Parts: sequence; structure tokens; C-alpha cells
Amino acid sequence: MNTKEVIINASRDFLEFNTASHLVRWVMVVFLLFCGVPQKTVAAVTNYADRQVRNIRVRFENAAGREEEGAKYSGDSEVYRGSPPLHP
Repeated sequence: MNTKEVIINASRDFLEFNTASHLVRWVMVVFLLFCGVPQKTVAAVTNYADRQVRNIRVRFENAAGREEEGAKYSGDSEVYRGSPPLHP
């Protein structure tokens, strides 16, 4: 058995006893994807649809990308919305 198979089996066993929490399943999806488990296998283990797993993967990748780039502040956007400026 290779490492991915052990991780998949352990995840499957863990989710059998903790199926009520969506947060646990979401974290498990991110963990399995991070370990390099294929998307269809993750969907089968977590009982999510393939599309749900893809959406979680995309959301997680976008969040990780934003952390690397850093927050970009645009002061001009406040003027167009009509809100008071954040910095006096």
C-alpha cells in the first residue's frame, strides 16, 4: 500500500463516524487534495459531487493565491461608491 491509499482509507474511516459536520468534510476535501489525491477519488470518499469538490478546490486555490499576492488597496473605489474615505 502506498501513502495515498493509506490516507484515503484513514479518511474514509474517519468520515464514517463524523458525517454530520460539513466543516469536517470540507477540511477533509482540502486535505486530500493537498495530499495529491485525484478529484474523483476525493468526491467518492467524502460523498460530495465532483463539481462540489472542484468548487472547493478552486476556492481554496484562489484564497491561497490572494495570500501570496498580498492585499491590494484601491482608494479610488471608495469615491465611486460614495462612501467616506477610510483614511482622513
